[in-house]
Amino acid sequence: MPRQLADRADAVPNEVERRDLRRIPIECNALVRLAETLTFRARLRNISADAAQVICDPRYALLIHPGGADAAPDENRLIDVAVALPEFEDVGEFKARCRVKYCVQYDEERMALGLQFVTMDFQSIQHLDRFIELRRLHPI
Repeated sequence: MPRQLADRADAVPNEVERRDLRRIPIECNALVRLAETLTFRARLRNISADAAQVICDPRYALLIHPGGADAAPDENRLIDVAVALPEFEDVGEFKARCRVKYCVQYDEERMALGLQFVTMDFQSIQHLDRFIELRRLHPI
């Protein structure tokens, strides 16, 4: 059963600002699901303990965030993201339900979406924690 991130024993303390969390740069595929019948590929650009940034085609970004870069995202709209996070000899699947925090132009052909994790299952928490720890110990 998914847990709220606030329920995590090692959740981010309230006094820590979101941007103070170390973002791990990574380039790998991600799947973003808007609805049961609508899933698309994106590129994971970076990830932290509570958020990720994905790069995607503007058509998909505008389905998620119709107002584009000039409008505030809908705080009530939740989407799912799934990523196969690379580990040394394995791949750990990470899934989370997310809230879109921003949508901005990344380059001439793509948009960047900032995703804040809202809920994730225990296995995903373990994979993400292990991935972040491995990258701290062995940066690329």
